[in-house]
Amino acid sequence: RGGRVQSPPTVGSPFAPVVLAIQGPGRLKVGEEATITLNLKADQPLVSTAIEMSYDPKALKILGVNEGPLMRTGGVETTFSARTDDTAGRISIAVARPGGQGTAGEGPLLELRVQGLVPAASAPLKVEVFSAIGPGNTLPPAAIPVPFPLAVTEP
Repeated sequence: RGGRVQSPPTVGSPFAPVVLAIQGPGRLKVGEEATITLNLKADQPLVSTAIEMSYDPKALKILGVNEGPLMRTGGVETTFSARTDDTAGRISIAVARPGGQGTAGEGPLLELRVQGLVPAASAPLKVEVFSAIGPGNTLPPAAIPVPFPLAVTEP
């Protein structure tokens, strides 16, 4: 099994106030499960985030999408929703803090549990859309990662 890979941001500057990065194994075997983490670095407070991702539904199955601890900083109860469309290979995720109180920092925004279905030399996970909203509906500049390189190999 390959080591953990972190994709660098490419859209926007890696020095943007908000940077999203994907981390996980670079490969998994057919039938094997793995966790892919979306890490967020926010130098400015964020109230909510929305993410649209794509993947190859023939090569990967999304077993679950779980909220990471970053937006719950300070013990805040967030609103978290995740919808997976296995036919289209799309994931829609939204996380919001109540009352307009933002949080800044660095850490896991969410985790994806994936499973390899069939061998594929390239089965990338791609962030198609990422929006971050700060207090007062401000839109801080954000950098999103390149497609995450994932391969599925024979067991």
